[in-house]
Amino acid sequence: MQSHDRNLGGMIVTTYASTNSGATIAEVIQKIAMTNLACETPATPSTLLELESRGSQQVPTQHFDYIVVNDDQQFKGILTATELLPAIASQLDLSTVTVSSLLPQQSIVLTEEYDRDVFAILALRRQHRVNFVPVVDQAHKLLGIVSVDSICQSMQPGYLLKHSQVSAYLNPNVVLADQDTSVLAIAQQMCEQKYDIAVVVQRSYTGLLLPAGIITSADIVQLKALGLELAQLPVGKLVIHPLPQVKPHDSLYVAYQIMQRSQTNLLIVCGSKGELVGTIELSDLFKVLDPMEMYGQVEVLQQQVSLLQAEKLQLLEQLEQKLDQNQNNDRNQAAAGGSQNVPIANVVASPSRYQNGSDRPAGSTLFNYDPEYLLAKASLHLRQSLDLAQILETAVEEIQQYLAADRVIISHLQPDGNGNANVEALAPMLARQNGSILGRSIRLPELESAWMPSYVKGNAQVVCDIYNAGLEPRYIEFFENLGVGAFISVPVLQGVKLWGLIIVHHCSGARPWQQWQIEFLERLAVQLVIVVHQSLLLEQSQIELAERKRAEAQLLHNAFHDALTGLPNRSLFNDRLNHAIERAKRRSQSAFAVLFLDLDRFKVVNDSLGHAIGDQLLMAIAQRLLPQLEPSDTLARLGGDEFVILLEDIDNPQNATKIAEVIKQQLSQPFHLSGHDVFVSASIGIVFSEVGYDSAADVLRDVDIAMYRAKNRGKAQHVVFDRSMHVGIVARLQAENDLRKAIEREELELHYQPILSLENNKISGLEALIRWQHPTRGLVSPGEFIPLAEETGLILAMGEWVIRNACRQLRQWQQAYAIGDRLYVSINLSGHQIAQMTLFDVISQVLTENNLNPASLKLEITETVIMENIDTARALLEKLRSLGVQVYIDDFGTGYSSFSYLQNLPVDVLKIDRSFISRISNDANSWRIVQTIMNLARSLGLRVIAEGVESTEQMACLVELGQEFAQGYLISRPLNRQLAEELIRQL
Repeated sequence: MQSHDRNLGGMIVTTYASTNSGATIAEVIQKIAMTNLACETPATPSTLLELESRGSQQVPTQHFDYIVVNDDQQFKGILTATELLPAIASQLDLSTVTVSSLLPQQSIVLTEEYDRDVFAILALRRQHRVNFVPVVDQAHKLLGIVSVDSICQSMQPGYLLKHSQVSAYLNPNVVLADQDTSVLAIAQQMCEQKYDIAVVVQRSYTGLLLPAGIITSADIVQLKALGLELAQLPVGKLVIHPLPQVKPHDSLYVAYQIMQRSQTNLLIVCGSKGELVGTIELSDLFKVLDPMEMYGQVEVLQQQVSLLQAEKLQLLEQLEQKLDQNQNNDRNQAAAGGSQNVPIANVVASPSRYQNGSDRPAGSTLFNYDPEYLLAKASLHLRQSLDLAQILETAVEEIQQYLAADRVIISHLQPDGNGNANVEALAPMLARQNGSILGRSIRLPELESAWMPSYVKGNAQVVCDIYNAGLEPRYIEFFENLGVGAFISVPVLQGVKLWGLIIVHHCSGARPWQQWQIEFLERLAVQLVIVVHQSLLLEQSQIELAERKRAEAQLLHNAFHDALTGLPNRSLFNDRLNHAIERAKRRSQSAFAVLFLDLDRFKVVNDSLGHAIGDQLLMAIAQRLLPQLEPSDTLARLGGDEFVILLEDIDNPQNATKIAEVIKQQLSQPFHLSGHDVFVSASIGIVFSEVGYDSAADVLRDVDIAMYRAKNRGKAQHVVFDRSMHVGIVARLQAENDLRKAIEREELELHYQPILSLENNKISGLEALIRWQHPTRGLVSPGEFIPLAEETGLILAMGEWVIRNACRQLRQWQQAYAIGDRLYVSINLSGHQIAQMTLFDVISQVLTENNLNPASLKLEITETVIMENIDTARALLEKLRSLGVQVYIDDFGTGYSSFSYLQNLPVDVLKIDRSFISRISNDANSWRIVQTIMNLARSLGLRVIAEGVESTEQMACLVELGQEFAQGYLISRPLNRQLAEELIRQL
């Protein structure tokens, strides 16, 4: 059969480099180098590399695509440059890395018995995303490789390529590298982004990226094989020639021709100004052979085909008219000369006798034209439709008419060989006798199994008389039940697979079938399978198109909806909000409002109950809020625990605040999630279109400001935005930007407030306090910039700056004024610093660098910070104590903890909060609190510092209570470095 010749023999490459799985990658690369040197004429690589050295010596390179791995003549896999590149990029010792560790699992292997139809190979290659398909024998010994190049050389798909443009198939996503980038860095970038190609670019004076060359993973492997130091080799040292290019509007055929002329599989796609647009590879051209693409090509070519079809139909009509005229003449002659009852079997002649015009029975009237014409006419009728059912109906009707058969059926066989009569055409008399067997099984398994090998070889089964064909009685009974006296059964082959059968029944006794009738059916079966294949291709294309549309619809939905809740996401919300803004501009009555919801305590739910419960909560909130809104409103999730609501066409701003109240009421009810009752609230910001907006970004900016104002007021609050908030936020943003630059510009400085020993009336220590000397605003209050630094995270850099500068300054004073360890410096730590695992290392390093006694450094931590980070704080304090650094609890008495925790914390000093000291002289309760704190501290072996002392009355009370140390404006305000140094000089 013809199908047996449609193999890939011409596509199999049998020359290739090979190795074994135990070889090292270094050995593989060395083999590549030796292979290159052994080549008399080096194969053209995807890029031709030439080192810019003295004399511009060219380094010939063999284009390395793959190396075959065999163990004991057993095929193990294919190792490509893609697998070698990560090992090179990681700078591994390639002499210790074996081939087996990098060898990917072979996704597809063809055996020599495989039906090597090229479209099947293309489909498998596309499905498994491979460029090299191995072919093995039964012993799993490699026979050869089917590659992209070999397929292209064999197929020559030039005509299809002419109707598609490069722009539809190019790859715009490429790795870019400038000329100073090392080859190693490019390799690492290619691995990170999972690309096999990098484009070397240079920027034009107009800012356009102009391609200077291409380097592929195969090129990098070859450079490694040459022994070059890739980390020290800038890609600019490689002159890449030639640099074949195409334009986006060029046809794929033009691209294919350029690839053929340039002997390359890769082209750069450039725009009209020479700028880089993308790349296109030889493998990209095969996408045009995708059934979907071919269906598109069919549509393009349909206009050309329709003209030819019209001409053929006109010719057929003329021939049919001539046929009718000839038949009428024959009937007239028969009537005049007398008719003879000649059996049909005697009328039909063999093809050779018929075509020669000899031995035609006298009085024959059935055929007065060539059987070739019948075949052409039937084939043309089959091609009038691409609907499979219509094609099969046409086939049986044409056969029934031309062969004057009683019954014609076509059966499409299933893979297991079962099949029914799918379509049927009956002679009028048989139809009147209800002789249809449509839908019935037409197989006798034992008989079919005996005939199946013959069917697969393309042989027809012809029985002229079931009683004289040597059939067993049970087979004769089977045909009698179908009313069959004689039949022809012709296989319909698709490749080497049996698609189905064309079966012609004669039901009125025996019938001597003529050779031309058998050949007619066999040749029509070939035409039928072509049309069936086209129909199936169309059907598959339509299925794939429908699936693609569904996938595109799903992708489109996913692109604009939140994956967890199914709500619109930020992109879709912004789109709808922009439309609402435009409507509000055109029509004043089309007002809108936006509500921004941020859940309170959501992090607590996530941390305590787990993220699964957190996700359930977010979905439950969406389901609870949606029914509270109108169909025209939009509820969206921006991410995390943030939701936004767009209320359109509101006639009164109060409607938005009412919705906010409804939301708060809905959220106040518990959520029952996986056996937990979860309570949550939301802080809500509201903004109205009356403010006047031009973009969704401006709306979200302002509603976000209002939401944070609501959150600052406490839980379950809502705030309506006004412009004064924006002014404050702008000022705050400016302050944040200035604060970020303050350290770089050396605008920060330290002031020092003395701590007085009441026992000897001498200065015992200094508290280092950070100050910000703004270039235009002057000295900025710590109460303004410290909270800002805490919120933005700048407190970490500022805190480390304070530690380093305070310790350095103290050491300078100790050395300058010989005060030894009599003076210490205390530094405040924030909660952010406590949470940093590196804080201890920083402190230890600073003490070492300045050769400072750890006892000279005191660290102050507020009671609240300790209790919020109790475990972290305890671990840090214990390490600091082991180092010799003392810890003060600042603002003691203002926290929410009990005094009992002091027993378990490694602290040395309590600093009584100024709020108690300020009332000690006129408030008995404050007196008793201070007295209690002092007694508690003494019982625990702790010292006490009273801070915020501003009057002599307060000092007198402290002395009366036996206080040891005091700090405050009565003693001294914080001093800059110069004034503090004057104070130290007097010690």
